[in-house]
Amino acid sequence: RRITTYQLVDNITYVRAAHTFKGGINFRYQKHEDLRSSVGGLNTNRFVNFAAPTPGANFNIPASPTIQANDRTRLITTVNDLLGRVGTIQQSFVAADDSSFAPAGTLYNFDARYAEYDFYLQDSWKIRPNLTFDYGLRWEPKMAPRAGSGTTILVPDQPVKLGAPPSNTLKWVEGQLFDDDWNNFSPSVGLAWDPFKDGKTSVRINYRLAYDRINSFAAGSQIFPNSPGTTLGISNTAFGNSANELGRVRFGIPAIVPPSTPAQLRQPIPFSTNSVTVFDPDFRFPKVNQWGLSLQHELGKGFVVEANYIGRRGVGLFGGYDVNQVDIFARDPGCTETFLQAFNTLRSSSTAQSCLIDKLLSSDTRRGALSGSNYFRTTLFPTQLSQGNIAATAISLSQRQNTTTGNPRTIEASGVSPFFFQPYPQFTGAVNVLDSNDFSTYHAMELQISRRFAQGWSFQLAYTLAKSLDTRSFDPTQTQVARGTLQSAGATPFDLRNRRLNYARSDFDRRHSLQGYFVYDLPFGRDRDYLKDVPGFVNQLIGGWEVAGVLIYTSGRPFTVYSGINTVSNAVGSTANCNDCRSGMGHVYVENGLNFYFDPDQRAKFSFPEPGQQGNLPRNFFDVDNYFNLDMVVGKKFGIRENTNLEFRAEIKNATNHPSFDNPTAVFTNALFGRIRDSVTSASRRIQLAMKFTF
Repeated sequence: RRITTYQLVDNITYVRAAHTFKGGINFRYQKHEDLRSSVGGLNTNRFVNFAAPTPGANFNIPASPTIQANDRTRLITTVNDLLGRVGTIQQSFVAADDSSFAPAGTLYNFDARYAEYDFYLQDSWKIRPNLTFDYGLRWEPKMAPRAGSGTTILVPDQPVKLGAPPSNTLKWVEGQLFDDDWNNFSPSVGLAWDPFKDGKTSVRINYRLAYDRINSFAAGSQIFPNSPGTTLGISNTAFGNSANELGRVRFGIPAIVPPSTPAQLRQPIPFSTNSVTVFDPDFRFPKVNQWGLSLQHELGKGFVVEANYIGRRGVGLFGGYDVNQVDIFARDPGCTETFLQAFNTLRSSSTAQSCLIDKLLSSDTRRGALSGSNYFRTTLFPTQLSQGNIAATAISLSQRQNTTTGNPRTIEASGVSPFFFQPYPQFTGAVNVLDSNDFSTYHAMELQISRRFAQGWSFQLAYTLAKSLDTRSFDPTQTQVARGTLQSAGATPFDLRNRRLNYARSDFDRRHSLQGYFVYDLPFGRDRDYLKDVPGFVNQLIGGWEVAGVLIYTSGRPFTVYSGINTVSNAVGSTANCNDCRSGMGHVYVENGLNFYFDPDQRAKFSFPEPGQQGNLPRNFFDVDNYFNLDMVVGKKFGIRENTNLEFRAEIKNATNHPSFDNPTAVFTNALFGRIRDSVTSASRRIQLAMKFTF
């Protein structure tokens, strides 16, 4: 990636009596160029492997117990390699224009432009010698990305977002990801006051509305190279599956040829298990309300104390969701029950039958003489039924395909609407929508005392009591729809009908935080308080020593406990249920020689939520143990001449060698649930010795 930013900045200041007026512009024009060899899920260079299915009975090599199973697999793989039997031939292609792809090996090259135009006016009004009032207004129009020379931005020809009409005829056409955002007006106001007019005390209060910028990485990595008709990845497995004497490198590796034109691929087929990412056409730039109150007072002798209150409220924050999450409440006109009701009916009894399940599987000839309900219960989803894993079942049914009918999709061949489970069957894998609907809140009290360096020592110590809440926490540059049971998946909506379910403590929330540093010149030797008159060689040993340190002590970071099943959404796992659990439950302890966070009695409190219900544990409910780290430096300067000295330093990382443990395994279905083992967020103690000669 190469980013070039052209920027024009100009400011003007006009002072009149007690007013200082300022105004200015800041125009930014960013050019983001992507040059990629990996697009369409594959590489633009041809890739060949030798992991082919072998002819016959794997060269008649005996099976276990004659040959150990892993050794037999290695031997078969080695024979394949020596014969040069091709497994797959893979290559991706880049569109040259609507009618053709560029020659094989051509790299993907995309040029996107991002324009921002900022204006501001401000007045600093000195009402009294000890009272200043600031107020101003910014206007920050921000444009949607544009395509540079030789490139085209493709978007769906219909709105793709929550609540839009379902469709299996989406087509990608030239257009804008979203509308330009012109109404970004940002007021600010502030007050600074010296109540005693002695220059030792200050009171500050302020408010500002700020707009965030859009990062170019999300569109450059997820949208532009993956829009249908832009790139195409192809895998050839037929050549390697040829007869015994064919399918080898010595017969020549066939070229891969795109079977369709880019224009044809811009209209994806009505059903696939592929995924795609789009921008919400109603996207707006994020904004943050910021306010604060600060009290500062000088105590004398270099000591300063400070107390601050800081508040933040972010709205319209950059985020994303899978609009193609399955609808477990779907209902077919021919039956009176929803899919959730049908699922629970089959859970309730080993003989129960469901009209809806029978209909969904009516075209599936693999069930034989079994009814759809019995086939569902005994063959397809017995484990999912027992666990209540309804959303995983729904996505499996949505993607299920027949092999003996003209319509490859089971539910459509059964006469059910193609949109029964998902509104966009062209991409049943996922339709990830990058949007601006997340929000956050932050409140903090900060207390600080510091001393300026004097008489050989200085320090600063700060304590923060804070609470940070949000619906997603990670760096917006990496915005994506995280899935499964990763800790980052807690940013993906648990339920599209209620996105506030994700509103909980931030991933980085630390309720208590104590941080500080100190610098101390030991008071021995010449020009110090003690042993001033020692001989020169003694002063070289005991004088000029310095000790410094940096301390961090915080509450532990929060984490989410997942059930390991999907009771609402197929995109992200539901949280677990926990009976009579407290957020402070759990601490690091040793069980059978391994570190655990939850003991056996605590682990017994967890259970699965019911189908259709989110677990009773919120996102980020539990905290790991506190974090502690002390780094220190011990150093000394040896004077050689007036302008020459030799400095020795011993730098100690994690001086106390204190371990701070990471999250435990936090998925209830995992056999290692509650175990930390040796996962830590701290490094072991390290001591580095250094010498520096200054002249």
